Amino acid sequence: MSEPAMITVKGDGIPINLARWEGAGPPVLCVHGLTANCHCWDLMASALCPTHEIMAVDLRGRGRSGRPSTGYSLDHHVGDLLCVLDDLGLERVVLMGHSLGAFISLVFAARHPERTERLILVDGGGKLSPEQMDEVLKGITPSLERLGKVFPSAAAYLEAVKKTPYVAPWSPTIEVYYRYEMEETRGAVSAATSIPRISRKRLPISGGWRRTGFMSGCRARP
Repeated sequence: MSEPAMITVKGDGIPINLARWEGAGPPVLCVHGLTANCHCWDLMASALCPTHEIMAVDLRGRGRSGRPSTGYSLDHHVGDLLCVLDDLGLERVVLMGHSLGAFISLVFAARHPERTERLILVDGGGKLSPEQMDEVLKGITPSLERLGKVFPSAAAYLEAVKKTPYVAPWSPTIEVYYRYEMEETRGAVSAATSIPRISRKRLPISGGWRRTGFMSGCRARP
């Protein structure tokens, strides 16, 4: 699996980190989920390159992108994607989003169809009933629980992650993903992304509007 080139591009008032795998085909811009980072697309990139150029952002507050104290709504993420395309000089791209990234990509495509060649939604972007949304929130709870915790070492961090059900079986690719999100502070290790506050954000799901904070309250610790 080839390593991506990491570059910094302009978001909406903040720097956005972009992983880029070179390819000859149409560009695909990948948008990760709530607690993820650009490396969640490593295996996909290895499968699609070199017939496509693959790019994957770190959303604001995640990975190596800027960490403003406020501004984590879908509108802010969509604004970042538009600025990224402008900075790269790309008129149109294929958008591929996972989970929260699927919602962001869907909103982007609806607002900017002239910039969207195709839209690929992975495990997200659909209308959900209140009961289905409850199941989604239950499913992401193990991922959320690691945020904000402090571990004595990188090895201890990885051991805790390995005990969660959603990463089995463990692999070198998964380890790259989790090592990338680690941040060392005063001899301890934690995830660079945490949830210091949960702001209230309305999300459309079938059966009406439901309030949840998970889509807008996640950012990296300052």
